[in-house]
Amino acid sequence: MRTQSTKPDLHQALKTHFGFEAFRRGQEEIVQAMLDGKDCIAVLPTGAGKSLGFQLPAVMGKGFCLVISPLISLMQDQVDALTERGLPATYINSTLDTAELNRRFDGLWAGRYKLVYIAPERFKSERFWRLLERFPPEQVAVDEAHCISSWGHDFRPDYLEIGPALARLGHPQVIALTATATAQVRDDIIEQLELGAPPRSEPKVLVSGFLRPELTLAVKRTANHVIKLKRVSHIFKEHGTGIVYCATRKMVDRVTGLMKQVGISCVAYHAGMDDEARKTAQERFMNGQVPVAVATNAFGMGIDRSDLRAVVHWDLPGSLEAYYQEAGRAGRDGKPAHCEILFNFADVRTQEYFLKGSNNQNERAKLKALLRYIDGRTCRHAAILRYFGDPDHRKLTDCAACDNCMRRAGKDDTDRRAPNEEEWLQIQKTLSCAARMKGMWGRAKLIQVLAGSKEKTLLSTGLQELSTYGLLQDMGKTRIRALTDALEDARCLETVGDDFPKIRITAQGQQVMRREIEIKLALADPKPKKPKPNKINQYSDAPTDPLLYNALRALRTELASQNQIPAFRIFSNKTLNHLAEDAPNSEEELLEVNGIGPAKAQQFGEAILKMIASAKSP
Repeated sequence: MRTQSTKPDLHQALKTHFGFEAFRRGQEEIVQAMLDGKDCIAVLPTGAGKSLGFQLPAVMGKGFCLVISPLISLMQDQVDALTERGLPATYINSTLDTAELNRRFDGLWAGRYKLVYIAPERFKSERFWRLLERFPPEQVAVDEAHCISSWGHDFRPDYLEIGPALARLGHPQVIALTATATAQVRDDIIEQLELGAPPRSEPKVLVSGFLRPELTLAVKRTANHVIKLKRVSHIFKEHGTGIVYCATRKMVDRVTGLMKQVGISCVAYHAGMDDEARKTAQERFMNGQVPVAVATNAFGMGIDRSDLRAVVHWDLPGSLEAYYQEAGRAGRDGKPAHCEILFNFADVRTQEYFLKGSNNQNERAKLKALLRYIDGRTCRHAAILRYFGDPDHRKLTDCAACDNCMRRAGKDDTDRRAPNEEEWLQIQKTLSCAARMKGMWGRAKLIQVLAGSKEKTLLSTGLQELSTYGLLQDMGKTRIRALTDALEDARCLETVGDDFPKIRITAQGQQVMRREIEIKLALADPKPKKPKPNKINQYSDAPTDPLLYNALRALRTELASQNQIPAFRIFSNKTLNHLAEDAPNSEEELLEVNGIGPAKAQQFGEAILKMIASAKSP
């Protein structure tokens, strides 16, 4: 066991080896624990400087530190940064040819390195094991340690190799590092890696630094992709650089196209692209040629571009852990940055689809925790700190850097406007309906009642007897849903409960309903009214575009056959006529068609739009 190093020695070593005048919060405590010979688990957010916790002790020690990292790009970036400082570091991975691999093995054998980076699958190599058994590491650092836990948000089977490897090495001193670990995940990491195994004392557990006051956290309720695009355009016009995260590869491609259409220079990045395309996209983004990357969540791990001024989640992230890790890639230079989730209740279905068939209750609990954060009315920074177990949450009541705190202070009217008289009437009808439903039903039922739905699931409840039934049937479900989103965003409605969430009117909503107070809402610009059909064809069943109607009818037959259901279950003749008449060319326009709801749009929308585009092409 090493002798304890004094604080002046640590500060001098920090300046000598890394050129820093002072430690960031939490770093010194980690370094000291490592120098004292303790196992450690360090949970610090992205950008807080976790790596120094093992790098400084390694260069101050006699042996070398074996660093286990999940991504090749991550280890390469860290090794490049260390060698630029003149610190002896290398990596061993699959990108090296035989000659270079032999050279680095020789260097390791000769003791030329203080830090050696590997991926966890390297433990499957017997040649590497022969080297380690003759020249074992003094310490092992496990980066992205949450990947070892099935309770974590990014479990990786290769990480299960690490525990047996440590036992085979005789349990060297270990430091586990992560930006996203709840108490349950921390306990699992300690158990899997046997931290604090005899003869060492209990591991040092440090959870710190989760407060990122430079980040403004916000959630915006968005009824459709048109509104999302408008919001993204506003954000990057104001902030310039950043990342837009999407849940799927398909959505990355779609959003990239939409953003380019409105003049935002961006690159796409996802696993469906070939290696060269991904490399080119990353390089263009990293060197500043392109200010914005649109990507799936894998993008950004190890990305060290410090000037990102915004991170936007177009889709719902998978968990609060994933969200804060991804959001934390903004503002790493300590300057102000903006992090925003564009929330639509339909996006929850995407995450539920990913969980379909899964019996992992923990994943479902994480989704509920994320939705609680989204619906939360208290300080968002305090909610994050509380979730990760950072004790500083007790000190935080008003951060002045989240939408909730700014709204309470009257400083957040972004994208909000006063309703016109027609919208006021719609607002009062919606709130009146919510009041009459007495908080006993969910959002879907509220929308169905207002739209005058004839669905059996509604009629069986008796809610069609309410005086507010059908009051907004001319609006359509999509616009009603957008209005309920805006009202919840304005704290006039609230969702309560986890397993079966219910929607209810708030005290402020009661005042608004009676028009006792004025309010601004995130409402789309009013649409010009369509001319009413003339009386001659108002009740005619004849299709307005027979060719497109017949093409859609053939598609309906094909879809019915594929899904083994009757054709009318796909959509009715009346809906076919509406489709032929409106000829939608986007998902947003498709949802405006009478008879097409979110479920059918998700299931059949792509095929419908492709058919219409094909039929309308010259």
